[in-house]
Amino acid sequence: MYKYLFLLVTFISLAQSQTSLEFQQALERRLTTDAGLRALHKHQSALTLNAKAEIAFSATEFETVLEDFGQAEIEIAARQTFEAPSIRKNKLELFNTDKLRLNTDISAYRDQVHYQLSNYFLKAFGTHHLLELVKGRLSILNLIFTWQTKRFEAGALAESELIRSRLAVAELSAEVAQIEFLLINLAEEFSIYLELPISVDMLPTELPPYANAETLNLTWNRVEEAPAIRYQEAQVAHLRAGKRLADTPLITSLSVTAGLKLLPEFSQRVPVLGFSLESPLFSQRNTLVQAKELEIQASLDDMELIKSTLKLKKHQWLTEWDMNNSQLDLLQATLIPEATILQEQINQEYRAGARQYLDVLDAQNLLTDLQAKALDLQVNMATQLFEMNLTLGVKIYEFK
Repeated sequence: MYKYLFLLVTFISLAQSQTSLEFQQALERRLTTDAGLRALHKHQSALTLNAKAEIAFSATEFETVLEDFGQAEIEIAARQTFEAPSIRKNKLELFNTDKLRLNTDISAYRDQVHYQLSNYFLKAFGTHHLLELVKGRLSILNLIFTWQTKRFEAGALAESELIRSRLAVAELSAEVAQIEFLLINLAEEFSIYLELPISVDMLPTELPPYANAETLNLTWNRVEEAPAIRYQEAQVAHLRAGKRLADTPLITSLSVTAGLKLLPEFSQRVPVLGFSLESPLFSQRNTLVQAKELEIQASLDDMELIKSTLKLKKHQWLTEWDMNNSQLDLLQATLIPEATILQEQINQEYRAGARQYLDVLDAQNLLTDLQAKALDLQVNMATQLFEMNLTLGVKIYEFK
């Protein structure tokens, strides 16, 4: 309760101050309000209570019998049944493995929330920087349009170039308005997701630095600790516990009866003591055990398939990462700087009358396309890292 109030106050003050949204605060907020996670925790509590009830001693039975076979008899007795110790032990183990499966579900659910929130942050970053790219190009075109207008008024520029420039400015202005709308819509969606007011100014605009190649390889080497494998291991343990429970002992339970038989006519009390044993002599125990063993073997095969799939995914992931990283390095270190120099040079030549206006647009399109490609690669690489977090159950890459 106090934790929830603290988070609420924190986020209200955050909204009022218009500062950037912090990832950990947003994560705690979502984990606090997420109905699915609350449901899983309630299932966990219910499972604990069911385990206590299941392994508890069976209720004591009381019985009163009135008989009259020539003389009145009254029998009062109490019966208590005790299960075989191995059955109680296996029942407890079955509940413990069930709890382990549920714990892995809860952990996986929290990882999924982390992944969803990361993608919201990443979408905000990508949209913001796309807006900056378009605004930058619009600013350059506005400067050229202003220069063209003066040239046209002086009679030194054809009207067709002025019209073409005006259309280009209008097109980019519309694109800016569309991206700004997307940011507003994203902030509203964020507000619904976190159940708190979030403004555009609070959306993240920076990516955390990428992990280096050594860290990535070491992390993927822990692939056998992945949540999917941990869950499958819990599933196998649960099936094995179920098999041991199905393989019941020769004596499954012992019942003890104790009481008194009253003979009112003779004012006598005769103690009564009895024992009874329950044994599954004609049950299908062996058939059930064989079925459980087949389920275990099938689950083990599923685990091998998961491991094989993850190993293949590791290879594919690292290959794609290396390709994207190489392309991004080439764009940022060589192609974008060269395209920037080319654009500036053509702009100067156009003002000097040595270039046509179409050359200016081509140079700007080239630079914008390269910058957009670099932004796409940055987003794709961050997406890869978030998917790795989810697949391996790690948090080596996250927003601040």
